[in-house]
Amino acid sequence: MPDLPFFLFLLFCSLPFSSSSPDTNTPTLSEAVRIIQVNAIQELNQNIVEQETLIKNKELKNVIETQKTELNTIPVLKNEISNQKMMIDKMKEEAKEKEKKISGLETKSKDIGVLVKFMRTVLNQNIIKAQTNGIRQVTNLENFIKMTGLPFNQDDAGKIIPNAGHPQCKMDYTTWTEDWRMVKYSTQAQAATHCDQAPASSYKTGLTSGWHRFVFNGVHARIPTHAPASQYRGYGQICGTNAASWMDGTLPSLGEPPKDVTIKFSGAGKAEYNTNTRKPAKVVACLDENYQTFYLYHLVQVASCNFAYCATTAF
Repeated sequence: MPDLPFFLFLLFCSLPFSSSSPDTNTPTLSEAVRIIQVNAIQELNQNIVEQETLIKNKELKNVIETQKTELNTIPVLKNEISNQKMMIDKMKEEAKEKEKKISGLETKSKDIGVLVKFMRTVLNQNIIKAQTNGIRQVTNLENFIKMTGLPFNQDDAGKIIPNAGHPQCKMDYTTWTEDWRMVKYSTQAQAATHCDQAPASSYKTGLTSGWHRFVFNGVHARIPTHAPASQYRGYGQICGTNAASWMDGTLPSLGEPPKDVTIKFSGAGKAEYNTNTRKPAKVVACLDENYQTFYLYHLVQVASCNFAYCATTAF
């Protein structure tokens, strides 16, 4: 835009001047100035409009650039949206799998619950059976105790157990298991070389006075309570000795104190060899861990050889 003073100067010079009388069509100086001002204002307004247009165009360009930038970000946003959609689909699949597993666990839980209920029923039935059997066993044991007249104890677990009998049953004793001491009635003589005397030798057993128990092949044995039959009274026809023991009397019951008895010896075809060979003895009834009765004998050395103590498993 040209400078205003210079512009006004040019405009003034372009106006017609005359030395003659004034022309009514010729503008006066004030009118000229007014015209110049109007033109200047119009030009200024036009410049302002142009400037505003330029500013608007620039702003519009900025807006367009911004929109272009935003449009350029749309593919990125699309990719992000696509990725998020894929993640959501994956999460949905995982949720379905988890739901299947939960459903399976619920089914298994129901099955386990049924199994537990069944096992609990079986367990309760077994407990009832065990209690019934236990009561029956205790009743049988109590009846046995009443029948035998024995007192009873309880172990640490509360189990009822009969006493082993007389206190002597808990004292030390010797267990005889030699096969030759077992009564085997025979019409044929057996080896009859044993003798219950001391000191010990090839045929003497070295017996000392004390308590003894007979057990053959795990079976309790007792000294016979009657003389052998006549056909079995010869040497070696009862056991491995010439004259074998027997007692004339009855055995004591469980819980009774040791009973005094007389041991007799049969041999040489006689029920009793002779009265001089008799020996005093004691016998007591005891109970083993299986509630089986066995007998302990207090025995002394025999009068002569070959005499010995033998026992039978027949009760």
